[in-house]
Amino acid sequence: MRHVLAIALILSAVQPDFALAACTAESRPHRVPLLELYTSEGCDSCPPADRWVSELPHRGLDASRVVVLAFHVDYWDRLGWVDRFGQQRFSERQRLLNNRNGARVVYTPQLVLNGKDYRRGSVEAFSTRLADIGRVDAKANIRLVLKRAEDRLTVAGT
Repeated sequence: MRHVLAIALILSAVQPDFALAACTAESRPHRVPLLELYTSEGCDSCPPADRWVSELPHRGLDASRVVVLAFHVDYWDRLGWVDRFGQQRFSERQRLLNNRNGARVVYTPQLVLNGKDYRRGSVEAFSTRLADIGRVDAKANIRLVLKRAEDRLTVAGT
């Protein structure tokens, strides 16, 4: 399900040439890891993690090697540091992931790699971890088609 979400998010970011009828994306034959960053504008430790994640494509770790999603949580808001991007559903998502993993506390910045807490290390170590995950065959073949339908876009799986 995460891979479907990630592909849908990538497709939704595509700005197709409206002269084209459709845009198609197909999953790779191997797993592409999902890296989630839980962050907040109210967290003074978050900017270094935000920079680390934003620099990954410049270090050769683009969407073909890792899909990166950033979720701004809202639990810092009650302390007076309102995050204009924070959403309650992102905080709930983080709590759900941490509960699944047996963690008792949520924190920012938090990196979650394929559903598991990931402690940031060197880019080289991270790249090695991604390569390990990438050697695993995908469990599904997903093909999505983005189509223009008058004044809106639709995404369909085939």
